[in-house]
Amino acid sequence: MPAKDTIKTVRGGLVIDTPDRDTLWQAQTPQVSGSVLSSQRIWQRNRKDSWDRRRFLVERRGGAVRIVRGDYRNIKITTPEDIVLAEAFLAGSGQNGVF
Repeated sequence: MPAKDTIKTVRGGLVIDTPDRDTLWQAQTPQVSGSVLSSQRIWQRNRKDSWDRRRFLVERRGGAVRIVRGDYRNIKITTPEDIVLAEAFLAGSGQNGVF
């Protein structure tokens, strides 16, 4: 999704840059792959790697990565505050948590 927050590049506790928000996107989970077969091959070939190392494998190998618009309500639940937000989305979504 297009980034809504202002992002800062920081080094040594000091702001050194503010990237142009128009060039920034937030990646959502799950990410998609254009080919299930190639994704499975990449996964099998690299199953010894940690998830953090695998998730950007296509980019690291020079593969083309395309942006697909998602939904701001597709949040990653990492902190207790995220649970509160997810509950609010579900409460306002109608039946069965479908948006």
